[in-house]
Amino acid sequence: MSYTLYGFEQNTRTRVCQITAKYEGVDLKISKVHPYEKDAGFEPYVEKFPHAQGKIPALEGAGVSITECVAICHYLSSIANKANLLGSSKEEAAEVLQWMVYLNSELCPALSEQCVLFHLILPSLS
Repeated sequence: MSYTLYGFEQNTRTRVCQITAKYEGVDLKISKVHPYEKDAGFEPYVEKFPHAQGKIPALEGAGVSITECVAICHYLSSIANKANLLGSSKEEAAEVLQWMVYLNSELCPALSEQCVLFHLILPSLS
């Protein structure tokens, strides 16, 4: 079964979803959506996923339409659970979810800021 992930390569949360899919062996097609690039599909994305409020990424396929990185990763991990990313007990699953939420709220914003700064500074170095 194939899924489409809407986002862009430099987006930390998009990358986390890609990594999760790779570990789980889930076929994932990337549809580029970028809020700051002209003709990068952002307006159709907002129309397609109005509840996302313009946030990236979103996942679509197999009768599902999911937004928010943690929910997407949880879903991708639960499809086959080949890599056992969700743990093997309810307690482990709760601990995994605890860390997913923490990393999404604390680490991803910091990494995203670094990526934005890097991409703003890099062109001026060439």
